[in-house]
Amino acid sequence: MRSTDKLYILFFLFAIALKPSFAQYHFEVEAPATADMNGYFHLKYTVNSTDVEKFLPPKINDFDILSGPSTMVSRDYRIVNGKESSSSSTTYTFVLSPLKKGSFVISPASIVINGKTIRSKSVTVEVSGMGTGRSPSQMRSRQDEQLQPLGSKVTARDLFITVTPSKRSIYEQEAVLLTYKVHSRIGVGLTNIGLSHKPDFKDIVSQELPMKAISSDVERIGNAMYRTGVIMQYIVFPQRAGKLHIPGITFDCSVAQHDSSIDIMDAIFNGGGNIGITVKRSSPEIVLDVKPLPQPKPANFSGGVGMFSIKGELLTTNLKTNDVATYRITVSGKGNLKLMQAPKIQFPKDFDAYAPNTKEDLKVTAEGVSGKVVYDYTFVPHNVGKYNLPAVSIAYFDSKTEKYTSLETSPLQLTIVQGKKTSEDLKHELYLRNSDIRPLQTSTAKLHAPGSRIYWWGTPAYWIINLLIFISALATSFWMRKRIKENTDESRRRQKKAGKRVEKRMKDCKRILSDGKDAEFYAGISKTILEYFADKFSVRISELNKERIISLLENANVAPEVVKECIYVWEECEMAQFAPIEEAGKKEKIYEMAQSVIIQIEKRAVKSPRQTGVKVLSGLILLFILTGLPVCAQKKQQADSAYAIGNYVEAVRIYEESMKAGVSSELYYNLGNAYYRLNDLPRAVLNYERALKLEPANGDASYNLELCQSKLADRFDKQSEMFFITWMRHLITGRSTDFWGNCALGSLIVCLLGGMVYLLSQSVLVRKCAFIVAVMFLVQTIVFQIFAACQWYMFKTDQKAVVMETSQSYVSPSNSAKKVRVLHEGTTVRIVDEYTKNWYQIEMPDGNMGWIMKRQVEKV
Repeated sequence: MRSTDKLYILFFLFAIALKPSFAQYHFEVEAPATADMNGYFHLKYTVNSTDVEKFLPPKINDFDILSGPSTMVSRDYRIVNGKESSSSSTTYTFVLSPLKKGSFVISPASIVINGKTIRSKSVTVEVSGMGTGRSPSQMRSRQDEQLQPLGSKVTARDLFITVTPSKRSIYEQEAVLLTYKVHSRIGVGLTNIGLSHKPDFKDIVSQELPMKAISSDVERIGNAMYRTGVIMQYIVFPQRAGKLHIPGITFDCSVAQHDSSIDIMDAIFNGGGNIGITVKRSSPEIVLDVKPLPQPKPANFSGGVGMFSIKGELLTTNLKTNDVATYRITVSGKGNLKLMQAPKIQFPKDFDAYAPNTKEDLKVTAEGVSGKVVYDYTFVPHNVGKYNLPAVSIAYFDSKTEKYTSLETSPLQLTIVQGKKTSEDLKHELYLRNSDIRPLQTSTAKLHAPGSRIYWWGTPAYWIINLLIFISALATSFWMRKRIKENTDESRRRQKKAGKRVEKRMKDCKRILSDGKDAEFYAGISKTILEYFADKFSVRISELNKERIISLLENANVAPEVVKECIYVWEECEMAQFAPIEEAGKKEKIYEMAQSVIIQIEKRAVKSPRQTGVKVLSGLILLFILTGLPVCAQKKQQADSAYAIGNYVEAVRIYEESMKAGVSSELYYNLGNAYYRLNDLPRAVLNYERALKLEPANGDASYNLELCQSKLADRFDKQSEMFFITWMRHLITGRSTDFWGNCALGSLIVCLLGGMVYLLSQSVLVRKCAFIVAVMFLVQTIVFQIFAACQWYMFKTDQKAVVMETSQSYVSPSNSAKKVRVLHEGTTVRIVDEYTKNWYQIEMPDGNMGWIMKRQVEKV
């Protein structure tokens, strides 16, 4: 690898390593554009992280620091429509007072996160209004008085915490807001505050309100100025009547004090000479007067205290026998929604009824808990007829009117008609409803880049592979036929075996040499060379002479020096037979030269170009096959780990982030599992459908999709069609385009092998069998290619969508058109027409057509 290539790779890896460090953090500053000379304002620095290692405040010379920096760490956790989300931030707040009029620039602040320094922007504040500026000595004096000197005692009047209930006299289960505030006298450098331990509320159900930041303020208490801020809020629901004691909560307070004795250089590098100390402060105990709920309580009392409304909705229309139907009760309002009991429903006696599935969509604010709780009741009718479903009623206590209020839904009349589902179908559906999804797929996934071609069937590479296989079969057939012909040629066989024969003859000559038979040795060497040339070059021995031998060797590209050695050895052997050579060591030299000449001639044999061609062809085929090998998704393992520990929100985030680099059936499947755990069935269905679109043979995705659909509200009768059409459709769509394309490649190889055997075999029976095999697999190749083309066409043209919110479908693209039916979230439909503005024409699972708003569905 060239050095420049290494540098490029190192730079690329370095850039990837640095990118997450900066891209995920935002450090922002907030301050008013204008300020009054006689007033004060807040300067806030906020970063979207709680992992701050160090905060470096800005240089503030033109303003008096009344307080700060106060630190607030916030972690926000929400559940909206069954979907969880979380966020975190750290806020540093200063309370500043102008020292003089004019336009002033506050320099940037800095923070250190994971060893990296991030700077905020500078901010400009325009100071105006009545009043006079202060002299530099006055400014210095005010700043010197800001912090207490090191060693000063922080008294209970310098720093204290209060708790204020929104009400002191309440009813059982009525919400009360507890607000905890910190008060620090000007000059007390409070820098941070946190809980020592979580409060232990007895006989109380509590919910902490997420705090985004401490809202600092300045107020006068008695004759002193204090910085104040709300540090914590709780919503509590008393569970018994009587005097209820709210215990005090202890906080750890970090206070900065100024060390005036520190060296000026040390002060520059150590926070200006400020030393931090920790003091503990506790809120006072308070007592709530909890009144019991009036007696007698209504029989249908739900335990609710607040203000609520109720709504009943039959999600399953056109009820049929053995259908799993859903009746939804929605309780909305403000109060102790999480503590209410599920309404009781009296279903007809010959209905099978099951415990309700509860979903909450709640928001906790300073005014209490508000939102809605949804109860889905599942029931199964077994007989044809008309049935009455009585009104569902609940009672709650309204703390404002101090009276019980009763709510009820409208009664329903149900008409049950004969259905097509058997008892076995019903058992299977109920089994799915009570089952759990299959686990994550942890195998390495091949990622498809966004916008790229998903399947390799039909690509130039695929057809080149087909062509190469065909050419390889033809080349192999011609080569093998040539080999067979060569094997039947006597001269060819002698030529191939020439090397082995001469090796054996040379051994005989060496044995003769050892026995001291000179004449026989020279005659043997001469005969060996002549017979070797006769076999090697397919000539008769009688035709060999000096000129003939030289001509044969030169035509074989043998080196001239080897030719000379060969002629020398032959002539010496011929001469020695008539005039014996007496020179010592001559015979050994002749033997070694003869052996060397033969070895050199054998080495000059040129390798067959067919072998090189086969190797190149094999390399090309391997290269194309490797292009289809899986590529591991980098972040998939992280998301799998988050899922394994139950952090489904984080798993969803990582899965969706990793899909920006590429998608796969496994990624969509795992994302569907994460959404299922978050009780977001529509998005679970959407991702299972996407997983099956990429890989129809993903059995886990098929099972989980069927399980999710069994829990949806909508029920449809399957379209009737001939069994043969259903069988063929399931056969083709049950596998991916690449599966059928690879089967076609395999069948083509077997077909060509059969053809080769047919061409090369000498046996009539073998030729017949090979011909039948070749024809059968040729037909099979064509069928598989047709299947691949059909699946590819359906992949490109069959557009599905999933309903993401309860929607009304119409007979035409207009809200004033005749209604078809209500489609609930999670239902999968097929898009027929997508070119009408804001509308899709859809085909429902039962074959009925309709129009629906585009914003209400999401394409698969």
